[in-house]
Amino acid sequence: MILHLDRPLRRSRYFAICFLLFSLKLGLDRFVLASYLPAIPWIPWDYFLPTSFAKVWREPLFFALMVLTSLPFVSAGGVLSIRRLADVGLPRSLIALFLIPAINALFFILLSVLPSKEYGDTGATRFDRFMPRGRLGSALLAVVLSSSLGVALTYFSANMLTHYGWTLFISVPFLCGLLSALIYSYRSPRTQLQCVAIAFSSLVVAGLMILLLVIEGFICIAMTFPIVLLPTSLGGVLGYVIQRYAYGSRAHLSILILPVILPLHMTVEAFESGEPPLVTVTTSEVIHAPPEVVWENVVAFSEIAEPHDWIFWTGLAYPKRARIEEAGVGAVRYCEFSTGSFVEPIEVWDPPRRLAFSVRSQPAPMKEWSIYADLHPAHLEGFFLSRRGEFRLIPQSDGRTLLEGTTWYVHRVWPMWYWTIFSDYILHRIHQRVLTHIKDQAETQ
Repeated sequence: MILHLDRPLRRSRYFAICFLLFSLKLGLDRFVLASYLPAIPWIPWDYFLPTSFAKVWREPLFFALMVLTSLPFVSAGGVLSIRRLADVGLPRSLIALFLIPAINALFFILLSVLPSKEYGDTGATRFDRFMPRGRLGSALLAVVLSSSLGVALTYFSANMLTHYGWTLFISVPFLCGLLSALIYSYRSPRTQLQCVAIAFSSLVVAGLMILLLVIEGFICIAMTFPIVLLPTSLGGVLGYVIQRYAYGSRAHLSILILPVILPLHMTVEAFESGEPPLVTVTTSEVIHAPPEVVWENVVAFSEIAEPHDWIFWTGLAYPKRARIEEAGVGAVRYCEFSTGSFVEPIEVWDPPRRLAFSVRSQPAPMKEWSIYADLHPAHLEGFFLSRRGEFRLIPQSDGRTLLEGTTWYVHRVWPMWYWTIFSDYILHRIHQRVLTHIKDQAETQ
């Protein structure tokens, strides 16, 4: 029976039952979706792409129905995975990986390929001749192979697919941490701290290789580290658990199928990623001048002094001046940044209360730090997009003016919740630079 948690489950039966349940769930969801939202497609890969649920979460009725119908399948999948863990010889606590987006797919494949504990250690393998016997040699091989895999997958996703998704930031570091720990422990057992340390070393070396191979710049690599550190560490911990509890280390080379799966997952994710939601950032400043005076400096403003704010020393683009051709709706405003100009057709011209505009084109958001002068990674084009902007001038009872600057933008780098932490802060600093300059100009007139 499926519910017998202590009864081991062979990998062939595990894969067959899970595939059957998965097919039933897919058919059920597609039937429900066709009944409620026929215009939205739903494919098998959607279950492994966290961004896919953006298709339906805005429809409360369907989303609730989808969650309810998922409960029995999730429960069955959890029980089957616990039984498979028992067959492999791994602790039940690893079932937590079943619930982590972008890692759960790797976890399912891993359980589908790992042999049973009783058949795990089969003696010498064809890989033995390539595996160093010393600790230093094992560490070097683990770091070189796992970091090279990470760099190759990063290049494939960022430069060939021009996509920065969950697979790149979660699955790839998790897999590299797992492989580095298993390679390091191939000849002899290692401690959990050693496995996590070798995983972290692989992450650092991969970052340096990405920098030297002109794939990304220093600033973006540094910003990426906090989010990839956790999945890399989880991979290292899983590698330790496998070599500690499950029949030694040699049979684990069956997981070499995982690096083959990730490029396919990246490709599907790149083509299935939808339009990200619009993000709003508003900054305000109180100016000791009437709206009529402030308006003149909002429409177009003179040269701003070079920034003293440390955030712009990193290469981020900063505003320098603004000019406008003609006046009224249909006029074109040019906000000139250090990397080029925003072209902003005026959509609302309501002096001295409101100026609103769309964004026809925009320059690169930053100039990357790199040892190479011509570095221009893919994420500088079309991933941070300003859609429109607005200035509101609100008169105060004491003759002052509350000036609000707002930007609406989208971020195509996932996970968006993480990257908007940085982009929101940067936009506030950009807004503040402009508003402070307008304030200084208006108050001296």
